[in-house]
Amino acid sequence: MKTRTSALTALFAALAAAIGYLFVAIPNLEFITAVVFIAGCILGIRRGILVGALGELIFSLMNPFGVPALPILIAQTFSLAAVGAVGGVFYRLGGFGGYRLRGFFASGLVGFLLTVFFDVLTTLSFAVFLSGWDRQKIAANFLYGLGFYAIHIAVNTLTFAIAVPLLVKRLETLRRSIA
Repeated sequence: MKTRTSALTALFAALAAAIGYLFVAIPNLEFITAVVFIAGCILGIRRGILVGALGELIFSLMNPFGVPALPILIAQTFSLAAVGAVGGVFYRLGGFGGYRLRGFFASGLVGFLLTVFFDVLTTLSFAVFLSGWDRQKIAANFLYGLGFYAIHIAVNTLTFAIAVPLLVKRLETLRRSIA
């Protein structure tokens, strides 16, 4: 990695963690996912993965509410690494569609799907960690979390549909400067 690219990777990872701390007291209102996705768009797939994994690890390991259990930490880190990869792929495939209306919808849909992926994977890891493979307890964990998931999914879908395309468009010059 070039020095500039390394510095940008570190800055995006730090930004992901910092924005997590900024909203940590508000349940399921998070913008780490958006920052990591944007990093994938700007820095590419591999660096997006690195930003997602590092940003989430920093946030989770220094979370003021405590460090998550190892299965949950692994699920969180894997999920955000995947978000960085998807950001890189989405951008490479022209997912923003020239920043027309369909691109905003496509970005919102990807935000929806990535948030569902994160919520399912982390809840499953939590439920299995607490109860083993007891299907009733796993189902109960998902049922009790529905309200939180709805908020998390709605906020991320709107963030991805509105803010993410606009921010990526503004940062495209940065992408060109490291390519």
